[in-house]
Amino acid sequence: MREAQLEMIESESGVKIRNRKQILDLFADVVHDIYNSIYEDLYLDEEMDIEEIGVLKDDTDEQFLFQVTSGQRTILRIYGFSDIDDSDGATSALQISVIGENDEEIVTEGIEYVNGEAEYNSEQTSFMPVVEDSLDDGNESSNRCIFA
Repeated sequence: MREAQLEMIESESGVKIRNRKQILDLFADVVHDIYNSIYEDLYLDEEMDIEEIGVLKDDTDEQFLFQVTSGQRTILRIYGFSDIDDSDGATSALQISVIGENDEEIVTEGIEYVNGEAEYNSEQTSFMPVVEDSLDDGNESSNRCIFA
């Protein structure tokens, strides 16, 4: 029932209203894009390597995502912290932190997703957008590399 109602609301209003899993999947795609960008930058580097990516979970604790190594040394560790609110019109956030080999924080980036919201307009007899859904990864170029 809820799925059919959401489909109608999304179709009429043009906004996307995601559930927790869909928002988490959206954030996981961003993490994969970051991982792939670093992987491509390091592909021909014989000294540095990137380990397999971990699965982003719907968890309020900081999560280890992946790391960059040089031989036996860990050069960078990448962590994620998600705060997901799947309410209509709510903002969810993913914070990604890059930690250096001496436990110094190199950079922290915030990614936000605003869930869509619509309401019924009785005069137009249809659902109208109140809040447009949007993803803001904090960068003008979504494939910015931390090695640049």
